Amino acid sequence: MGVAIICATIAWSGWAYLNTAAAPHRVEDVADAVVADPDARFELAGPLADQIVESTGLDPAFTPQVRTAVADTLADPRVSANISDAFGSLHARAVGVDDDRPTTIDGAILLVALRDHLATVDPALAALIPDGAVPDLHLPDVHPPFVASLRTIAVTCTNWLAAAALVLFAVALIVGERRYVLRRYGIWAIVTGLLWAIGPRVLVMLAHRWTPDSDATIAAAVGAATKVMTAAATALVASGIVAIVVAQFAGLGQRYVDAPPPAPSPGPARQRVPRAEPPPVAARPAPGRRPLDVYEPGWVGQAPSPAPVAATTVMRPTGWGVPQFTAPLPEPVHADGYDDDVDPWAHFSGPAVRPDNIR
Repeated sequence: MGVAIICATIAWSGWAYLNTAAAPHRVEDVADAVVADPDARFELAGPLADQIVESTGLDPAFTPQVRTAVADTLADPRVSANISDAFGSLHARAVGVDDDRPTTIDGAILLVALRDHLATVDPALAALIPDGAVPDLHLPDVHPPFVASLRTIAVTCTNWLAAAALVLFAVALIVGERRYVLRRYGIWAIVTGLLWAIGPRVLVMLAHRWTPDSDATIAAAVGAATKVMTAAATALVASGIVAIVVAQFAGLGQRYVDAPPPAPSPGPARQRVPRAEPPPVAARPAPGRRPLDVYEPGWVGQAPSPAPVAATTVMRPTGWGVPQFTAPLPEPVHADGYDDDVDPWAHFSGPAVRPDNIR
């Protein structure tokens, strides 16, 4: 699909070149459009009126009247045909096409038409314009390099590239994913068509902003030069929109089922290694039983296990439901001077309040 788009782009560019700059008679259409536009004629009549007033020695106050008369004279069929033939022959020779028509704008034809027009509007002013007031205008015979060769190459390659693009597009529709192919074509057609459909309008807007004295002439010339391309570009954009819509709704009635993943190929058979049994664990001797009447205190920070509690222990619940333990009452001291009572709270609860008779 990418090759088809490249071929289509080159073919479209060649066709656009052959129908605008390289068209032998496109300038004739431009000249006819400019002469047919009243505003464009008035812009072109300005330099001609100044030349006539200066060459005839007329009062500059007559310049607006002469300019209006020249603008109306340019619409005369004799004058417009002469201008169209001159510019058409010039452009045809420039692109490498033989044309026997002269490239000269005949001043005598323009002067006769001007007098005929002024005779019905202002006979006094028509009598003041002498013969030879409008000289002949010789257009230069221009032959730009490589233009003729480029046109020959475009004529030869455009049709072949267009045919190749159509064939590749058809093949892509048959063997490829239709929705993807239609979407790619639609995007290309819309972008390419918009460049040609919007480009001339942007050029006219820029001319109106930068050259307001000749914007009407430029607008008429651009419209005539790109008339064929604008129509083709509009049709291309429409076809691109249709292609995208078709691609969007083409697969609604189809169901796509994911293919199951391929089964993994069986690898070489592995030899099973017997699992080693863990070594037997020696039996540990049963711990000796501890006498219940002997209390062995633990280290600091560990509570005694078990802690003997005297019969006089008072257990009161705290505010959170946890019973509060009090220290057992001490036993009286023996006659030999030692205390056989062991205080279990001395190792972790700190010194308890004791009576004075306890050492």
